[in-house]
Formats: sequence, structure tokens, C-alpha cells
Amino acid sequence: NDRDVSSAMHRASRHSEEAALNRALPYAASLPAEAAASLDAAASGLRTALAIGDFQRGAPHALRQLALHLQRKHDLADQERRALILDVHAAVCHADLPASTRAEACVVLSGLLRRGKHLNVSLGWRPLWRLLLAAHLPEHGPVSYESRSVAASHRVELARCVARCRSHFAAGEAQAMLDAAAPLLCPHDASRFFLGACLLALFLPSHGDAAACWLPAVLR
Repeated sequence: NDRDVSSAMHRASRHSEEAALNRALPYAASLPAEAAASLDAAASGLRTALAIGDFQRGAPHALRQLALHLQRKHDLADQERRALILDVHAAVCHADLPASTRAEACVVLSGLLRRGKHLNVSLGWRPLWRLLLAAHLPEHGPVSYESRSVAASHRVELARCVARCRSHFAAGEAQAMLDAAAPLLCPHDASRFFLGACLLALFLPSHGDAAACWLPAVLR
């Protein structure tokens, strides 16, 4: 609609102005090298934190550095963006990541995917499905002790992240998603039925040939 177009034009204009101001800084020549070094440190720090299980300090620090890099509007080559998407997706899907840190990872991944729609990158949907299921049905996940506000933020950011990831799920997975949701779609349990319907709305492709594979059967 007109509001979305106007908002997009405003963001593009602001980004252009920020880029022009950056080039006018007295130390502008050093900005690309500093940005590249910062990005490399954050990305390698995240991979190391996941590898050694440093989820309390290392992973949150690396994710905040990546979020700061995105906020500064540094240009990312497609190859860099693709590698970061895969790394942050791995972080989001890591079973031992605390809910508060996963929420931060979801925000970073959503930001990377927002300008990476054109990239040919395949993301797994099953870990995300299990995480959302565990977030809404405690019996499907480990015992957790986070506050209600942290748990709510975790659920919201995870759902937003899945919506961004959907176009990058492998083709031909619609039937597997329907099969995964089938146990939830019991009319005698309204809360589970609603959760199953919401999961399908988040995960199933809704456009083009991918939607044509499942939509007619469901509408019948």
C-alpha cells in the first residue's frame, strides 16, 4: 500500500544520507577496513561460542556486535550475507541457547534476511518447528526458568524469524509440515488446534508452485 511504499522510500533516503555523511567524515577512508575487521571478529566469535558452548557471554556478545554492524548500515556482499545467515540460523536452532539470547539471534537473522531475499540459501525448518512447539507446549521442551517477559519475547521474535525464513525453506516440504501439524489439529483441544493452525500459517509456503502443492487439498 501507499504507506509501505512511503516508509520504504523514507528508509532508503535516510540510508543514502547516512552513507553520504559517513563518506564526509575525516576518517572515512578507514571505515571499510574497520567494518570488515569488526564483522569478522563477530562472526568468528559466534562460531567459536557455539562450538565451545559459551552461551552466557560469548554468544550474546557476538550477536550484539552483529546487530550493531547491521544498524550501522555497512554494505554486505552477498557471499558475506549468506555465510552470516547460515551462522546465525545455526545459533537460533541450537538447543542449548538461552531464550533471551535466542531472541537476540532471531532479531539478527531477521535483519539479515530482510535484505537477502534474492539469495539462494536453504534453511532447515524442523529445528525452528521444534523450538516453537517447545515454547508454546512446555512438555515438548526442557524445564526453563526464564521470566514471563523473556519467554514472551522469545516466542514473538522466534515467530517473526520463522516468517522471514519461510521463503528459504527447501522446496517440497509442505507435506512434511502438514504431517508434523496433524497431531495438533484435534477439534477437542482448542488451544492445540489453534497452535497447529498458527504453525502451518507461519511455515507453509503461500505463493506460487510451492503453495499449489498443498493449498487445494486443504481447501477441500
